[in-house]
Amino acid sequence: MSLATIPEYRLTFKTGAHVPPLHPVLTSVRRRFLEETGEFLISSKLQVFQQTQANFEAASNPADPDDKNSRTQKAHVLFRTGLANCLESFVSSGRDYYNKVVKIACANPEWGIPDPPAWARHRIQELLDEKLFLPGVSDLAAVERWFRWACEGLPDFDRGEHGFSEPWCGPVWCALHFSISTWTRNGCPDRLTAERTQKEINRARFDFTERLKNELLVAEDEARIELEGNKMQSIVPRPASQGTSASRAPSRARLPVRSSGPLSTFEETVGKLMAQARRECPTKCLPQTEILKIATVLDDDKSFSLRDNLERAASHEMAEHNKHYSKAAIKTWTSALRNPKFRRAVRKRFSRAEEKYKKTTSFVGALSAGTSRTTV
Repeated sequence: MSLATIPEYRLTFKTGAHVPPLHPVLTSVRRRFLEETGEFLISSKLQVFQQTQANFEAASNPADPDDKNSRTQKAHVLFRTGLANCLESFVSSGRDYYNKVVKIACANPEWGIPDPPAWARHRIQELLDEKLFLPGVSDLAAVERWFRWACEGLPDFDRGEHGFSEPWCGPVWCALHFSISTWTRNGCPDRLTAERTQKEINRARFDFTERLKNELLVAEDEARIELEGNKMQSIVPRPASQGTSASRAPSRARLPVRSSGPLSTFEETVGKLMAQARRECPTKCLPQTEILKIATVLDDDKSFSLRDNLERAASHEMAEHNKHYSKAAIKTWTSALRNPKFRRAVRKRFSRAEEKYKKTTSFVGALSAGTSRTTV
């Protein structure tokens, strides 16, 4: 291939007229990211629709007001939990692909990228914007499509341009701050107004935007720390060769520094589960599904109280939360993980338990390996 026919590749995901093609490696990343996120977008909203439909269809007496109230409240929980899980899937996928793009940038110095972590963040942000906020099927952005499909099921284009009756009014239970008491005081309406529906969708879009932006900033900081650590390791002087007099002296293995404080039963249990999940999951940041599995184990065990094992500040904040919202008090690890206010605190506690578990086990392992056996 002559120099005149070699294409000038773009290094950004943005599309436009009269621009060179995207680099093949980044084309592959873009395609796989959009396919993966598209799959869980569709599966999550259809799953929520099926769950809410089954919830209402299981009513033995639809005219019973108490049963109607409880099923409407459950529909609200199913809808909001599904939306939160969808966001967590985006977070996990975004961080996973971010790490890949950083590695791609570092592996291609000829691209002339001065700051790979920042460059990768902008590239993933472009992909997220393209998937979530640019008009797609039926000229609706992904979050609005999610709302409609999760509430109504698949679109029927006989009903309107977008496959739904317009203006679309969501079920009352899809509102973020839905409550039975307020609902009954207002006469138990079936639907929100079109204006209120749009506000709920816009709020969800804002939550997605802010959460993903913050997570990418955290991922960028972690990538910088890792790159700096790799640089420091590369400049550490190597030990003297075997031929020197210093090397002929008996060597003593350096033991790792023991972590402060004894390892609690909680830290041992969570640390072991986190380490096992880490071995089975290739991504640096464990996805929400893996963290939820560990939380479920703790809830089933019943001996690891949420309040007693959270860090002090988070435990105090949760006590205040439960005082103000006694009817929706958070008492389990899984419910804390599903609440955006306490999700980070739970993940942080699990990560610290894992870190302490690894330090303690490596210390014990080093002692057993480095200590000679004696006969008594």
